[in-house]
Amino acid sequence: MGIASALLLKLYLREESPRREHALDLAGTLALTVSMTLLLAGVGSASTRLQLSLVMGVIGVGLGFMATPYLVAVQNAVPWSRRGVATSATQFFRTIGGAIAVAIFGAMLNTALAPVIGAGMDANSTLEPARRARLDPAQLHALVGGLEQGLHRIFIGFVIVAVLALVISLYFPGGAAGDLAHPAARGRASPPAP
Repeated sequence: MGIASALLLKLYLREESPRREHALDLAGTLALTVSMTLLLAGVGSASTRLQLSLVMGVIGVGLGFMATPYLVAVQNAVPWSRRGVATSATQFFRTIGGAIAVAIFGAMLNTALAPVIGAGMDANSTLEPARRARLDPAQLHALVGGLEQGLHRIFIGFVIVAVLALVISLYFPGGAAGDLAHPAARGRASPPAP
């Protein structure tokens, strides 16, 4: 919900004032960095659904504001005849990057859980209400503590990625995207006729 709303708002604001585009990009990256920091600092086993929903909403706003500038930057860096290739390459690398991130963060979670829960305990037991009710209180406490410790490490990784995105976005040039386009694509509103 946050991503879609922010993306629509960003597109509207971009049309109203293309010169503010860089400021909007920075605002989205800053929202993502702040929300990831809040996730790290304020989310734990005692957090409510409302707290989690608010943080996830701000993350969505940040991602929604960031989705367009990265794609437009790639599209404007190539001639018009290569935009399809550039767009598909961007999507491909986002997918691959997401798969790699899931593997890395999953390994971080498993590394944190292994010494805490030991052999014979299943971390999924904390997530399923029927299985959770059958757990010994000491086991439940160990599992919840292990998950909290592992997720804390993942949130640290998220903050690092968000700060890197913020630093990268500071190097984006200001101005309207059309002014920064590849020379072969400047001033061309539609693809060339065949």
